[in-house]
Amino acid sequence: MSVHPTSNKCFKRKLQRRNREVYLKLRSNLLQRVTDLEHHLEIRERVAMISWKDIAQELQMEVASLTVMNQTLRTQVKQYATILGALSSVIETECISGINEDQVASQCTAELIGVMCEYATGLVDVQLA
Repeated sequence: MSVHPTSNKCFKRKLQRRNREVYLKLRSNLLQRVTDLEHHLEIRERVAMISWKDIAQELQMEVASLTVMNQTLRTQVKQYATILGALSSVIETECISGINEDQVASQCTAELIGVMCEYATGLVDVQLA
């Protein structure tokens, strides 16, 4: 059985054509990838890099700021707890002694004003568990 010479040539040409198309497609993909990477490098070069020391310093300043804010909020919570305790004490005392609501309200107002004045002058030292 013999193979026809023209069919062998035809097969080789088709194979070469297919290989050439694969090569051109691969080359095109690689060139596109190179272009993308070059573009990415250009962008990175334009963006100023920040030193890790600068970042650490900024974070340290932020922590200090948040620490002060936290302490302020804790102080505020202590103040509110003292006011609540004083008002609760007045209400309990007045309820036990059986004084009417108007007297309890005026006593609570007076107690509240007293506690607020003590805070304003710094006389109250609050201790929370």
